[in-house]
Amino acid sequence: MPPAQRTRIAIHMTAGLCLAFVTVQYALYGPWPLALLFGIVSVAPLDAAIYLAVHATPTTEARRAAPLTPEHSAALVRAALNQACCERWWTALGTDHDPTCHNRQRRKAA
Repeated sequence: MPPAQRTRIAIHMTAGLCLAFVTVQYALYGPWPLALLFGIVSVAPLDAAIYLAVHATPTTEARRAAPLTPEHSAALVRAALNQACCERWWTALGTDHDPTCHNRQRRKAA
């Protein structure tokens, strides 16, 4: 987990604890609707902190572990373009297809 993510988690936890403190103060000394409101709002930063902790960015860690070679990235781009559509579709801005195109969707011109 990167240090910036740990910092964000700490900030979320601190915000949640501060809101929980305000909730208790309003429950004891202030109007109860505000205590209820702050109680509900104090859950959001804690939920965000849990989300950040559970969903660490594995894609960036995987990119650091195995960087793409130029040959591999070119093969990925070539495969994506071959599956996307025909050349006429690209040059006609999505309004026309080649007769041999596997993706014969039509779109009206803008």
